[in-house]
Amino acid sequence: MSNTTLLTDLMIVVIPLVSAYVVNYLNVLRTTALMAQAVEIVKAGVVYTSQTFVDSLKREGKFDVASQKLAFRKTFDKVEPMFNARMKKFITDAYGDFETWLKMQIEATVYENKKQ
Repeated sequence: MSNTTLLTDLMIVVIPLVSAYVVNYLNVLRTTALMAQAVEIVKAGVVYTSQTFVDSLKREGKFDVASQKLAFRKTFDKVEPMFNARMKKFITDAYGDFETWLKMQIEATVYENKKQ
């Protein structure tokens, strides 16, 4: 067996393995970027609602259960259109239901912000 044949045989094995690794790595990067973008959209929406609605009601002592529900709805309505079809599909594929995921993320973000 010549060196050229050995090198060719080795490349036949190695190139598909490296290609598969690169494709997987790129998919992980894409997934990570989509999730980070999705979480940032929710965080920004929660902060926006807090600054434009919640904070003033709290200062006035008027932030009640009805206001909480309204703040949630304002946040949901603000951030939901910011998700493009690709992001919604990704979240649906990963978590089952986009709307449920979004509601949970809003609530979790509000909770995290309260702890700070």
